Amino acid sequence: MTNRSQPETHLPPRRLGALAFLAFSFVFLGYAVLLDDKSRDEDDDAQKGVNESGELSIGQDGESGLEDSSNGDAVPVDPTPAISYTIQNGDSMGVILEQHRISAVQQVLAAAKPIQDLSRIRSGQKLIFDYDDDNMPEAIRYPIGGDDTLVLARDSETGEWSATKVTREFDARPSRRELTVETTLWEAAINAGLQSGDIVSLANVYKYDVDFNTEVQAGATAEILIDELWENGEFIKLAQPKIARFTNAGESYLAIHFTDSKGNSDYYDETGLARKTAFLRSPLGFEPRVTSSFNPNRFHPIHKKRRPHNGVDFGAPTGTKIKAIGDGKVTFSGRNGGYGNHVKIDHPGPYVSTYSHMNKIMVKRGETVRQGQVIGTVGATGTATGPHLHFEFLVNGVFKDPMKQKHARTQRLPKSEMARFQSQKQELLNALDGQ
Repeated sequence: MTNRSQPETHLPPRRLGALAFLAFSFVFLGYAVLLDDKSRDEDDDAQKGVNESGELSIGQDGESGLEDSSNGDAVPVDPTPAISYTIQNGDSMGVILEQHRISAVQQVLAAAKPIQDLSRIRSGQKLIFDYDDDNMPEAIRYPIGGDDTLVLARDSETGEWSATKVTREFDARPSRRELTVETTLWEAAINAGLQSGDIVSLANVYKYDVDFNTEVQAGATAEILIDELWENGEFIKLAQPKIARFTNAGESYLAIHFTDSKGNSDYYDETGLARKTAFLRSPLGFEPRVTSSFNPNRFHPIHKKRRPHNGVDFGAPTGTKIKAIGDGKVTFSGRNGGYGNHVKIDHPGPYVSTYSHMNKIMVKRGETVRQGQVIGTVGATGTATGPHLHFEFLVNGVFKDPMKQKHARTQRLPKSEMARFQSQKQELLNALDGQ
């Protein structure tokens, strides 16, 4: 088979020039489109605050694009002078600091330690990282409880980190609250404008005199002189009561807050005798419920026979904190048959207290504990039908009804403090009584 070559085609010069012009036009237009797309991409990147290296750039408007970096990515998407980080389970402060471009980890931890040990952090807490104009961390803010915040700052010249504790400042405005219990103390307090934290504060004032869970009766009244705390024109909360008068079951309890010349604060009665006693009225904070009272002839719901109930059962959710009612030494800590997880504390004098059915024990045998120290949490271990604390109190080895014990008050202000106390007391009483 013979191959025949195709005849060559020759275009006239005018047609060849026209085709060349069209080809050049397409190339030019394509290049222009590419330039326009690139320009748009660069504009988008500038708006996002991210340059070609992926680093954060600060926009001219200086507005914050604050985002929570708790997902482990320490670099925010938008220009920002601050980053909020929520501590997660398993986090360590060292890793968190490095994620937020802080290499001087040990220096930061050492600076903070006199105020707060940052090696012990809890999930759910927040850290705020502040950045300078060069997008480098210059400060760390860490709320440490109440109105206090740990602030760590980096010196811009030396790079050294230092720590201070900053306390929020409020505008205090005196106010008076009063309430009358018709059904429950909680309802009466809420109706009087108190919040849950304020009710707990009131209960703490009288924690040595009255168990607000079990002993408050209908008709009880409370009069309270207390500061309202405002910030930037907004009401934030109530302070601690300055003076309170609580009347219940025919007895009146006056509590006057006083700070002595050494800076020690406490509540006292009108004679300068501290309301504090050697024992708390209850090992649980305000608002559990008593489900079974002291009864030496109780019918047991599990064993189905009459057995002495030598303590008081406080029904409360699993995990509720249990506090030692007084100073003492732990003589038993562990499993104890039907008592489940059990703690026994010997107190000065002939007194012993025990705590049973605990979910978690937080003290060891031989350990010295202080009044109000958390020793464990409520549970349902051992012979129990549900989560509760079985609490017992013994005097000279004999079981006593904890709710009927009256403990002596012995701490009195020294004579050197009495003149100032009497003056402050009268001023507060006049304000409480509207004089």
